[in-house]
This record gives sequence, C-alpha cells and structure tokens, in this order.
Amino acid sequence: MAIPLPILYLGLPMSYNRIRYLPVDELNERLEELLAFKSTLEDAQTELSDLAKDETNEDAEAQQSALEDAQNAVDAAELNFGTAESAELAKLEELRDDIGSKGDLIDDENGPFIHENDFKEYAQELADDIGAIDPKAGWPLNCIDWDQAAKELAYDYTSVQWDGDTYLYRS
Repeated sequence: MAIPLPILYLGLPMSYNRIRYLPVDELNERLEELLAFKSTLEDAQTELSDLAKDETNEDAEAQQSALEDAQNAVDAAELNFGTAESAELAKLEELRDDIGSKGDLIDDENGPFIHENDFKEYAQELADDIGAIDPKAGWPLNCIDWDQAAKELAYDYTSVQWDGDTYLYRS
C-alpha cells in the first residue's frame, strides 16, 4: 500500500499540522521590492527638480526635452510606487520596527512567527521535536494539558500584529 505524500502548495507556509506561520521571506522580498520602487521614484523626482531649477542651460529645446524625459521617468516610477504601495511599505516597516529588527529587513533570527490560534499545536510539535514527549508513554504521562503548556511556553514569546492577526515569536 502506498503512503500518501503531503501536497506542497508553493508560496504558502508548509506544515503537516497546518500551523500558520508569518511568511517572513516573502514579506522581506516585498519589502525590498517596495524600497527599490521608492528609491527609483525619489531619484526621478530629484532629477526633475534639479532640471527645473537649472537655469544655466542655454539650449531651451534641450532643456525642455530633458524636463519631459524626467517627467516621464517620474510618471513611470509612480506606476510602481503609488499610494497603495506607499501604504503597504509603511505597514511592512511598522512590522519590522515592532519586532525590533536592526536592518532594513524583517528580522526572523528569533525563530518562526506562529499564529496565536495555532500556538497550542506549535507547543505540541515543539515538545515532540525536542524529545520532551515519549511517544511510547502511556497514562498518566500522556495526559498533558496542552492549553496550559502553551500558555506557559507563551511567556517566552512576544506578540506582533500583522494583517489583523496576532503572531507570536520568541523574545
């Protein structure tokens, strides 16, 4: 009899128990992308501003052409970094700052970010992973109050809000 293999969903957190984790790698990729878009827009705006202030150019036609090119660069950059992207960047930067990251990216050195509703399952999985639970143990050793165990474990974790959900990470 064949053993069914787990289905892999690309781009989604993977867990056999379906514990939800904050996808830090994906958030960092988006954060880097938005920072690059913002930088491109700022550079284009600076170029346009500098050209508009430049009164040393005696060739009016060349000056006008340069201004139009600079305005086109600003317009193109605004397509990638508009109001929605600016708000998204602010939200990602707030998350990064809330967890105390030291660099430009969201720091995940303190382990995974576990959805609060899945923390009990995480505690069970962690206990199993570190060998704290003997899989052959019977009563009374298999009578663990996992709600209380998760509550005790949570004392070493800090919460952070993301997209209306609360995630816990090791503090």
